[in-house]
Amino acid sequence: VSMTTGTGTSRAHNTGVLWTTFARPGITTDAVAMYCDIVPTLVDLAGGTISDRIDAVSFSGVLLNGDASTSRKHALMFGQRHLTQRAIRKKDFKLIWTPDTTTAYHQKNIMGPESKKRFHDAWLEKAKTDPAAKAKVDRIIHHPEFQLYDMREGPFETNNLASAPTHSQCMREMFSELKRGLARLNDELGHE
Repeated sequence: VSMTTGTGTSRAHNTGVLWTTFARPGITTDAVAMYCDIVPTLVDLAGGTISDRIDAVSFSGVLLNGDASTSRKHALMFGQRHLTQRAIRKKDFKLIWTPDTTTAYHQKNIMGPESKKRFHDAWLEKAKTDPAAKAKVDRIIHHPEFQLYDMREGPFETNNLASAPTHSQCMREMFSELKRGLARLNDELGHE
């Protein structure tokens, strides 16, 4: 049985969970995995051969004995549709880069003009007079250029460390690695 979040692979704030009867109960890991890694993992667990033509890796070692040494070192993520956002996730940190900070992000299915659910209108109205509500709305709609999260200390991504002097080296290293990965994938933002 595989359970994953419903946000898809394109969302930079994406997490996922895989549960299988192969894993021992109580195993937790900080291994990095992506949706595309599920198929090679299942092939590996079934005793098959994984093609070297796919950009995916098996994380069967994580499931069988908690060994994350053969899993990904990082994962690259891409923003949805009109939100120009890229991210890199490593074991301990996630860096999200939003080069265009002027465009407000409205999730189409709950915030779009065609949506019948328009409950976000109440959020926007409350945000006009309530600073706490404004902070929550801004977190969804307006994104700073850089967001850096320590996934061990804050897996819910609420404490942005991007401007913290103590994390400047981590920021530089992860941004460089993100740009190299984007260039390798021939992404338009990898060549700026």
